[in-house]
Amino acid sequence: MTAVRRVLFSLLVITLALAAAACGNDDGEDTGGAPPEPSSPSGRALTVGEALDAGQSERVTVRGTLFVSDAGGIQLCDAILESFPPQCGKPSVQVVGLDLSTVELESSPDGAVSWAEGVELEGRMEDGELRV
Repeated sequence: MTAVRRVLFSLLVITLALAAAACGNDDGEDTGGAPPEPSSPSGRALTVGEALDAGQSERVTVRGTLFVSDAGGIQLCDAILESFPPQCGKPSVQVVGLDLSTVELESSPDGAVSWAEGVELEGRMEDGELRV
């Protein structure tokens, strides 16, 4: 892998992260839309860290970046590490029972890892895993 391709790939990951962050409306103003469905104790999607702190067998909706790799299986992560290939940042949780055909994934040029940002998964936290 050439240095130029690594730089271009890093720029792509950063651009995707910035685009995802720009899509949110976190200023607390009423946007006129319907209220969020009560899918977690607070009525909003939890971060991965919050979901890990939730009670066992509690039904939750968790938002994060979905990572799929041969080495790590399916994980939902709070962050993307700037590496090549990209890696799942901590905290993270293993995901069990997800049908990957329902998620549109991006893949690294070498195919070592696939990911999707801004994914919300609903399931139960059991034994440190998110069972969807």
